[in-house]
Amino acid sequence: MHIKPILYIYLAGRIDGLSQKEATDWRNDAIKILSENGLVGVCPILHGGDFANNPENGVINYARQAKIFEVDCDLIYRCDAIIANMGELSFGTSQEIFYGSQCLNIPVFAYNNKSTTSAFYYNTISLEKETLEEIIEIIKAYNLKPTKGWAGSPKKLIRNLSTNWSQYFLPSDRLTKPNV
Repeated sequence: MHIKPILYIYLAGRIDGLSQKEATDWRNDAIKILSENGLVGVCPILHGGDFANNPENGVINYARQAKIFEVDCDLIYRCDAIIANMGELSFGTSQEIFYGSQCLNIPVFAYNNKSTTSAFYYNTISLEKETLEEIIEIIKAYNLKPTKGWAGSPKKLIRNLSTNWSQYFLPSDRLTKPNV
């Protein structure tokens, strides 16, 4: 019996300044469409825990920011590609794109670009299309292969995280907590 490897796709897009509903609506849709096509969407905010990285009462919680950064970097590290919703560019999304493409050499597929013509953007993405469905067709056509698994973790990026990792992914039965 041959088991097809699963591709994990990180879903990058604006979070800052949005409500949890606004930040997750498109991600929920993307996870559903990806799942229907045999792919797994990995979303850093659908776990229902520490969502917002917006300052509370104008005060930035740096420990919380560090944890969000570490978790997001680890999630990107574990994924085989990134899909970036470029409807509204944010600093975090641009950093996720850069980290994935330049540091990890994984493909970045962007869609819905309404916000940038930057040379940095066009030199860090692999491909740009108008819709998520077009991106998924490209991923399927190129028959991308998984490059990593979920067993390893870049220890320098993860410092004593006690996160329940199964909250971040679908399907949760395929996950194991990393040795950190």
